[in-house]
Amino acid sequence: GLTKALEAIVRAARAASDIDFAAEIDDIDDYFPKEEEINFYRIVQESVSNVVKHSGATRARVTVEIDENALRLTVADNGRGFYAMQTDDVSSNPKSKIQNPKSKGFGLIGINE
Repeated sequence: GLTKALEAIVRAARAASDIDFAAEIDDIDDYFPKEEEINFYRIVQESVSNVVKHSGATRARVTVEIDENALRLTVADNGRGFYAMQTDDVSSNPKSKIQNPKSKGFGLIGINE
């Protein structure tokens, strides 16, 4: 199920890096229609990958929690941080992030989409 798959992403990141990853993941099996689960999986995968590749962090946490109104994903770390464009920034200037010479991908733009 999706819950176990997300836990596996965190375990793999922990094993492949020096980052102390922790996870708190509610059971979200059957939360999404089957055809939409892959989108959420890839968002988590990209977020964790960005922590490993770019953050310089020593600690990170992935939290997936369901409350009465929504599902909330939080990926947090103690790394260097980044400028997060607002949704308006992406729609008015979708290339603004990639104009940064250090940026080599579309990770945040893809997550936003």
